[in-house]
Amino acid sequence: MAPSQKTRRLLASALSLLWAGALLGVSFIATPAKFWAHSLTLPVALDVGRQTFQFFNKLELGALVALGILLFSLRQSGFPRALVVLIAGLLALQFLWLLPALDQRVAVFLSGAVPPQSPLHKVYIACDVWKLVLLIALPWLLEPAAKNE
Repeated sequence: MAPSQKTRRLLASALSLLWAGALLGVSFIATPAKFWAHSLTLPVALDVGRQTFQFFNKLELGALVALGILLFSLRQSGFPRALVVLIAGLLALQFLWLLPALDQRVAVFLSGAVPPQSPLHKVYIACDVWKLVLLIALPWLLEPAAKNE
């Protein structure tokens, strides 16, 4: 038996908020904290950050697939679906362009050179901020449809 609309809506809301919490923890708490640790050298912090974001981005892709399946199986207006498409676009931008470019910058730094100034980190952070906002908003957009069931 397939889960009910209400169950899928609750699962989508829970997944969205779980993802938002993980994003908040990884991108906005753990990552800055690495650079405040005086015993951690900058090359080590950069390498740990690179590995963290490569791993976390893959987890985000899995969460996106699960969230997409849940949301596209719901019978309701397209606005929550549009948010998932926006989140997918932000994730694609990070995964296909920003992470590889930032990895190259870290490799240059680890080789002993200093890469030129770049807005890439700020763009990545902006994508994370927008993902966080959209992931937190999503459950509230699903809630009105639940009241109509």
